Amino acid sequence: MDLSKYGISKDNKDLQVALTHTSYANEHNIESYERLEYLGDAVLELVISDYFYKNTKLAEGQMSKKRSMYVCEEALDAYAKEINLANYIKVGNGMHNEVNATIVADVFEAVIAVIYLNNGLSKAKEFIYDFIIPKIKENLKGCSASQVFCIMHDKDKIKQDDGTTIPKRPHHHFALRFEDPTLL
Repeated sequence: MDLSKYGISKDNKDLQVALTHTSYANEHNIESYERLEYLGDAVLELVISDYFYKNTKLAEGQMSKKRSMYVCEEALDAYAKEINLANYIKVGNGMHNEVNATIVADVFEAVIAVIYLNNGLSKAKEFIYDFIIPKIKENLKGCSASQVFCIMHDKDKIKQDDGTTIPKRPHHHFALRFEDPTLL
């Protein structure tokens, strides 16, 4: 995982905390990622909110709904796969091979916090713009209202905007359905 573009070296102390699950922290009497996750969640929400506010004409409720789709656990886990984040997470002895999507998503947010704390909002924003905003842009362009669905948190099915469900596809699709395409 190379975060040097964002001013973070692999031996950065904050990064080591961000990669430390509570189980490992308890075994070694060190700090875990939880506090960083809290901060990273807030930074992520701010940057995505700012993006939707400045780049769409959506109402507040619509922006909140759209934002939640790009910052949910499933989405964060997918972004984290791009940097193989799961391979770097330190877990306790009883948890090896149990780094699940929840942990990976939490650590992804903690990494955002590390970038923010060490190099400011502009570098954290750059990271988010590199890994998340392209997915939003990709889904906003060329989407017709009839062809796109929302990802929900259900593990087996995707709930479409009309309330019906369909089986999940084998890989992640982040897409939104706009009632009025002129709102973009």
